[in-house]
Amino acid sequence: MKANEVGTLLAENILCWQTAISGTTPIVLDVKDLSHLDGCSFQMVNDTGSTVTGTWKIEASNNYSSTKVPNLNQNATRFPPIWTDVTAGFKTLGGSAITNPSGSAMSQYVQAYPLVAGAVRVTFTPASGAGTITVLYRAKGNR
Repeated sequence: MKANEVGTLLAENILCWQTAISGTTPIVLDVKDLSHLDGCSFQMVNDTGSTVTGTWKIEASNNYSSTKVPNLNQNATRFPPIWTDVTAGFKTLGGSAITNPSGSAMSQYVQAYPLVAGAVRVTFTPASGAGTITVLYRAKGNR
């Protein structure tokens, strides 16, 4: 793995793999630290056989601090992370907006560059149907 690239080593690029969907409870995926990175991409998949409908949301935070590596200047209890919806900033390579699952299999690649943020996360909120979703991630930087 390059020092300025994330998502190339083993399973570090998997945010969720064929995660079963039932009900309408939002699924918040792992937070990805974007320190020293300039942009990131997601491949969001409504897997074969899925009848899931729902909404993708991508959020960014500039004050997120991992509990594994706490920032000495932040206290998560006193200063919880603030998340802002940045979904509109992520586009397909053709420049289209993110497409939400509408009940059949689909796969889309979206990216944002430059994206100057401390951390990013993806949330999927199912509306109906059943099946599985997969989300893959990759980020690069020039810093």
